[in-house]
Amino acid sequence: NLLLGDGSLASDLHFDDRDNLLVQLMGSKQILLVPPGLLPVLNFTTHAEYRFVFAGSPATSMRAEPTGGQGVENHSPLRVFEFSPARDGSELSALRSVGEEGALSALAEAALMCTLPAGSALFLPALWSHAVLSSRGDKLPTEGGSKPPLNAAVNLWFIRGLHSFEEAVHAAPHTPHVHSCRGSALRSIGRHAEAAEAYQQAVAIHHEHVGAGVPPPYQSTRLAAVALMESGLEPQLRRAYRLLEQAIAMRPAELDARSECSRAFRSLGSRHANSGRFRQAARAFKRAVSLAPSDGAAYLHLGRALLDGSREDNVDEKSVGLARGALRALKAAVTLRPAITKEVQYDMESARRRVRAADAHSRGKRRGAEKQHRDEL
Repeated sequence: NLLLGDGSLASDLHFDDRDNLLVQLMGSKQILLVPPGLLPVLNFTTHAEYRFVFAGSPATSMRAEPTGGQGVENHSPLRVFEFSPARDGSELSALRSVGEEGALSALAEAALMCTLPAGSALFLPALWSHAVLSSRGDKLPTEGGSKPPLNAAVNLWFIRGLHSFEEAVHAAPHTPHVHSCRGSALRSIGRHAEAAEAYQQAVAIHHEHVGAGVPPPYQSTRLAAVALMESGLEPQLRRAYRLLEQAIAMRPAELDARSECSRAFRSLGSRHANSGRFRQAARAFKRAVSLAPSDGAAYLHLGRALLDGSREDNVDEKSVGLARGALRALKAAVTLRPAITKEVQYDMESARRRVRAADAHSRGKRRGAEKQHRDEL
């Protein structure tokens, strides 16, 4: 990220889900650093969506606002910086807050404050909460005089190992955020089964320690399913299906959740289909269609799974039923996505051919039965 401003912005107290290298290019920053052990008292809200909003005209602060009325995922309501009347950032208060007194006391005892001048860098471990106050640099000389001063910085988020996450788990073992972020780190390095366990640990801690009245941990449940899918093993895929059903049950009416889970079911179906498990694939694709009935891709995958599940040399009732279902799904896919008409022509003709063969076989059996009846008479 490239961060540019006029040097009069302050951020909320927040944490990142990966390690961060912050390099200051112009101006300076004052940074309040809070170790992971204080996460439980900083009033973070688990796994909700948020957006950034600039406050003031001209903007003097940036904050995160909830998009679904459930708080924000990695931002605290504690206001730790306060501008002086001159708005130059020369005065700050680490205790000005709308939060609880317990959080203020903890901050006063354990938080660190550092200044990051131009030309310096700071390593921020994952899950260390921090708030940043920017200050202006020198005016920029130009041919016609000078330009207003800027504050410029670059930060790089990365995951190179699990040390920061293990330290955070040790410091705050009963905080769902910590286990969920560790799950994401494990996913990024390909340790999918362990990632799923970490996400499920976040869910279990949420139920045990957070208590009633707090929204259920939808994201951790969904991500646990995704991590299990990435392992590719059939028993893990069965568990993933159950977890996705649990996730959508937490937000059954939210369009974003339905869309996310539909894509996840589609991915699950593809993994089954790639392994030749067409019945399980069709089941997952049908669930994807039920969650996103206007998604042509879901119908396309469903049609192909049903077609692959029917046998061209078999005209029994089950196989023909699959072919008929495939034809209906493929027609729906073309209706929703006309651009794929040519792409699915071969599949649709294969389904029609199987249906026609079954119809011919049924007519032949019927004529044979009628002839036998006449002969008996």
